[in-house]
Amino acid sequence: MAYFAELREVVKDIPKQALDLTVPRTRSKPPTQAFSDFAIHREQGYWAEHALANGLNDSIGSSYDVVKYGRSDKIIAGQEGFAEFYEQYQDELETVGKKPDVLVFRKNVVDKADISAMAIQEQARMVRNAVIGIEIRSSSFLAEKYRQKNRDKPEKFMSFTIKMEDVQTVMKWAEAYDVRHCYAQVFFDEIHMISFKDILETIRDHVGDKTVYRIEKNTRNQLKTTIHINVSQGIKIGHVKTPPILTCKTAELDSGRLLHYVGFCDGAVAIDKESVISVVGG
Repeated sequence: MAYFAELREVVKDIPKQALDLTVPRTRSKPPTQAFSDFAIHREQGYWAEHALANGLNDSIGSSYDVVKYGRSDKIIAGQEGFAEFYEQYQDELETVGKKPDVLVFRKNVVDKADISAMAIQEQARMVRNAVIGIEIRSSSFLAEKYRQKNRDKPEKFMSFTIKMEDVQTVMKWAEAYDVRHCYAQVFFDEIHMISFKDILETIRDHVGDKTVYRIEKNTRNQLKTTIHINVSQGIKIGHVKTPPILTCKTAELDSGRLLHYVGFCDGAVAIDKESVISVVGG
């Protein structure tokens, strides 16, 4: 449990006003209906995950295998079976914690590109052999344009976004498998990465410094408490070569309501091999 022990050593020195992991996790209730904004952000997240996984394979695929691990179910609130799906997901969070979107393995350790649909017990035999897990977050911003617009405002920065409630469940996943974990933030021009341990150390070492990180409730994250960490605390690992193509999509809900939203397809990213290996390592 060497990696998890390292995380615990960092956490014990974080002031509770910044991050208190002793508060029991509250099991959330399933939402009863979905909205277009949620569906769009979900589709954007799927695109970011797919594009980054492809970019990583192109960059480090000769030495590593990038394997899909986290859930990406297409069912949404208001559709048949959603409540059951949501409760199963809450069970999973309580059992093994929050799974990262992809796992990186040394070449030929696993023979599958996708283990997301496997039972937890079957996954576990593979997961412990991973080099690192990557949680992929998407952003609707052009990072460089935002940076130039706010270059004289140090408290306005592009950030890694981590939901406060996820810190506890990522810790639980690390405890379950003792595999390193990192976050990747995909903007529409740049891609940045930071290790989960560095996230915790940033929170510990920069309490009150709003040029490094801030904690707030975001309307675009359903008013959930979110940690925003300046991307300067991580490393830029690549850029978007070709932006995605937008498509119109429609989902039919059980009530008969049609939900119209935007989908994302194609596009490509370029990943710098040396930069990403400096985080992935292993």
